Amino acid sequence: MGIFDRFKQFLSVERSKDGVWSYWLKESAFGSNIDYLHWTHKNPVLQTIISLRCKLYAQMQITAVNEKGEAVDSDFVKRLMNPNYFQSKHDFFYQQMWFMSAAGYNNTYQLRPYTNEAPKALYNLIPSKTDFKEVLKLSNFLSTQQEINAFEKKTVEYTLDRQKYNLPLRDIIPFYDLANALQVDSWCKAPSRIDGIREVLMNIEENIKSKNINLKMSQKYLASNKSSADGQPQIQPTDRSDIEEKLGRNDLHVTNANVDVTHLVKDLKNLTLDAMFGQDALSCLLAFEMNRDILNYSPNGASTYDNANAGLIGYIQNSIQPDADNTMNSFTNSWKLNEKGIKLVASYNHLPIMQTLVKDKIATLGSYSSMLNTNVSSGIISPADATKEYQKIKLDLGL
Repeated sequence: MGIFDRFKQFLSVERSKDGVWSYWLKESAFGSNIDYLHWTHKNPVLQTIISLRCKLYAQMQITAVNEKGEAVDSDFVKRLMNPNYFQSKHDFFYQQMWFMSAAGYNNTYQLRPYTNEAPKALYNLIPSKTDFKEVLKLSNFLSTQQEINAFEKKTVEYTLDRQKYNLPLRDIIPFYDLANALQVDSWCKAPSRIDGIREVLMNIEENIKSKNINLKMSQKYLASNKSSADGQPQIQPTDRSDIEEKLGRNDLHVTNANVDVTHLVKDLKNLTLDAMFGQDALSCLLAFEMNRDILNYSPNGASTYDNANAGLIGYIQNSIQPDADNTMNSFTNSWKLNEKGIKLVASYNHLPIMQTLVKDKIATLGSYSSMLNTNVSSGIISPADATKEYQKIKLDLGL
């Protein structure tokens, strides 16, 4: 099967009255959200956006803390640091975010023989290989533990190396990019951000093709003969050789005819392909909570150094950190660590770009500490209450 055979299902074919065939991407070319994974590897803008998102997300520092906010040793953290034989912690979370960015959700399968122990391994399931079938259709809301247990016994079908396996829901931890259940029968699924920018991504692909074609055509010219049949020759064979020799080129067509030559692409800039590309790329950035200070596709120039740093810090704080918090909460609840007074926490304070922010937080904590000491000295609060308040502020600041 050739390349065209593989992709013709995505093409709309038209033939003009002159017999010229044209091929266009159908609206369905980007498929459904489980098919978007393919396009995240092929579209240059989408791949760049998701790559940066995944790279930042996977750099989280994971800690288990008790109710006092103190770091404690945990086998669950050790498992997240070494999830399976094939992946490191960075690989695992990079893949997890890639699946969430593409399909809108990710399901992590855990091999956990004993519920009171950490899993033996963790694997992210490829969305396109996971079939929920009728599992997510509910006839009533779950409220009792008996109903929940019955639901968790249901299985989803997963294809691994052409072999199909039935995996019980109790062994699957779901994660979502956008919220789940925004569509019918989607309690364990969420829509993809790509749904809202499919046409924009198609514009980008057509833009790249158009620029490629125009660059090729810019090397070509159209010539039309405007001379009469009885025109008198003015250039002799010896003249033609002399012209070619002096110009140092033999690819010239030297003729006596009255020829009108037109460049097929007179002004590539007037097509504004780069400007349109930049605008479409910005739409994609906004869909993933980024802006041009983080990734700049504008032909008018890049962001300033300070704006780029501020944009990246804001993106980590307002987008990456909440996603990581949600992931840690899902692991904490699934493993029932909260019942033991343990919570998994993700932090990005260790990243070099966040150090300025950390210094500001430390200064803020110092100010609160001084205020609390003053209140203790004045008898406004007790030393024990001041200690609790200090620990709360420290936890809120992420220190």
